Amino acid sequence: MKKIVYLLSAALVLVACKSEDNSENADAPSLKDLLAAVQEMEDSLNEMSDADQRVPDIKKIELINRHLEVVHHHPKSDEAANSLDKVHMLYSGLGSYEKSAAYADTLLMRFPDYKDKLMLYESQGANYDIFIQPRDSMKVRYYYELLLEEDESMSAEKRKGLERRLQYNHLSFDEYLSKAVMEEAVK
Repeated sequence: MKKIVYLLSAALVLVACKSEDNSENADAPSLKDLLAAVQEMEDSLNEMSDADQRVPDIKKIELINRHLEVVHHHPKSDEAANSLDKVHMLYSGLGSYEKSAAYADTLLMRFPDYKDKLMLYESQGANYDIFIQPRDSMKVRYYYELLLEEDESMSAEKRKGLERRLQYNHLSFDEYLSKAVMEEAVK
């Protein structure tokens, strides 16, 4: 008898969960509508920029929220990946480098084959090298090594610069620049 009650209870829970999932999906805005809202906001911000008006941070945050709606309601879509990338860039532009890095990390974890992952590696390396304090030299090394490993079209000069940066990864970015300037002065 206990087994029957247990199985009925489990079945009711499963049916209730399934009902909630269906109602959430039915109420979810369509991807087309969400992308139209994003485009509308992006167009508005572009018009402000074209008119040499300063775009208020609150407008950028509204755009972030619209992109996050795409991610929330359509998490496996290519548009979700693009929205995560834009959120990463918008937070960076706002000077919120920790949030920028967190969204870039999320993008790379969810979409390991993302089309612009090399740019993300470079951005993440710079975030952890220059902007996020305290500096995380392990993250700097991790992202710059990924970039070196996966970017086959990287120029020799850029490759040499990244390898040199990793050689002096124990130095802060400012210390590294000072060292580079001093070495150039000696030449």
